[in-house]
This record gives sequence, structure tokens and C-alpha cells, in this order.
Amino acid sequence: MMEFGKEFIDVSGQAAIDRLIHEKCGHVKSAFYREGIGHIDLLWGNDKYGLQKIIKRRNSEGFDGESFLSEINNVIRNGRVKLQKNGRFLLSQGDKRVVISPHFDNQSKMFVFTAFEIY
Repeated sequence: MMEFGKEFIDVSGQAAIDRLIHEKCGHVKSAFYREGIGHIDLLWGNDKYGLQKIIKRRNSEGFDGESFLSEINNVIRNGRVKLQKNGRFLLSQGDKRVVISPHFDNQSKMFVFTAFEIY
């Protein structure tokens, strides 16, 4: 399994997002919990997954990627949950979406894969 860097254990929710933005590396196990999904990890990631991907993609669309991340906590806590055919969970609230993946590198790992806004 791929190494995710330093694990930060003293944060969860929005504080976990803020910590990874500040550190620009690492991960937080069980940063979130959502009934029906379980514990959800948060990864800084790279250009293909995690917070780094979300920031880069939103910036390329003309949004402030780091500010956009402040919506993730609310969507995970309060959004509608839909299980997709590929096994990922799509959480929706208003025009915001968060995708939770149950697998990473053929291993079980529930994590925030990406987030976006419908516009």
C-alpha cells in the first residue's frame, strides 16, 4: 500500500482539513465519521486524489481551491448520500459534492477522493 506521509492524530473535521492545508503533506485517519459510510480518512494526496487534487482542480476552474475545502466538512456531515455503481459514495448538499472512495491501490481505505461544485 502506498505511503501517505505523516499521520496527524490531534485533529478531525475542519481542523483536519486546515492542518493538511498548512502542512501540505500527510493524512488524518478517521478525520470524519458518517453514518452509513463509517470512518473517513483525509489525505493530502497528489494530482490524482486527495486535497492537493481538489485545490489544483478548483484553482484551474477559477475558484480559490483552499477556500473551497471549507465546504467539505459540512457536505460530509449533512449531505445526501448516494452509493454509486463503482462503489464510491457521492455526498451532495446544494451545489457541492464530495466523493468518498472505499478503496485505494486495491486495499480497503475509506477516504475523501475529490470534491467539486455543480455550476
